[in-house]
Amino acid sequence: MPDIKRTVKLVTTQHVMPEEPYMEGGIPTRQWTVAIYLVGPDGDNLDARCYEKATYHLHESFGPRQKQIIKSPPFLIKEKGWGEFDMTIILTPVGAPKGGDQTIQHDLNFQQEQYESTHSVTFRNPKDQLLQVLKESAPANEAVNGATSASKPEKKRQKTNKNVDMEKLAEALPQLAEDDLLQVVQMVHDNKTEDTYTKNDVESESFPSHICHDIHRGQEGNLSLLCLSMMRLTIKSDLDGEFHVDLYTLPDQLIKMLWDFCEKKVDMNSLA
Repeated sequence: MPDIKRTVKLVTTQHVMPEEPYMEGGIPTRQWTVAIYLVGPDGDNLDARCYEKATYHLHESFGPRQKQIIKSPPFLIKEKGWGEFDMTIILTPVGAPKGGDQTIQHDLNFQQEQYESTHSVTFRNPKDQLLQVLKESAPANEAVNGATSASKPEKKRQKTNKNVDMEKLAEALPQLAEDDLLQVVQMVHDNKTEDTYTKNDVESESFPSHICHDIHRGQEGNLSLLCLSMMRLTIKSDLDGEFHVDLYTLPDQLIKMLWDFCEKKVDMNSLA
């Protein structure tokens, strides 16, 4: 059985607990949660039933609670504390196949009350029960047996997810701020398929292969939307690099993700 790819979404929430005493320096205690979902074919959140458990490895200051195992979707963990930190999450697929664990690094931060991050995961040669569960989140071009359909979709798709107006999406992208463009590049990088047309015209390391890490570290330089014509998006870095992507070659779930992202940043109703 061939490998199967899916996209995992982590949804993090946090808020100040005014009833809790403040730490030295006036630092508040916060309650935070992390939930784990699969991104469905239409970009919706699905229960990650393909996993039998999620193991959270928290900061050592949590003491006996540093390692926590959650065994049912959405694998919600709820904790409180005052500090930001990087955690490791190990996802164990149904049936616990040998060598099948998937490791995700998650940045717990308090910049927003709610934020999401997506991660591409691969199920190696899934069998039996796991394969059956994965069918629940299969995209349209994935064959029933889990393999990718032999007939590839057309590169230029004039129709896509029924909830997305491609013309409005094309109008919304140029209105995004610089930080938002960084997230667009990361989403494309993390969720593109073999049919996605992307091109890096790089004279520096503006858009390295590990761009998602560089985004967090602020190494990309300033970005701007250079042009958007014939559904081809070009983002230019002030470090003399350009990133190109053809919107019509993006998978439906990624188009829906971009649409949802733009809806949060741009007044879509004002667009023609």
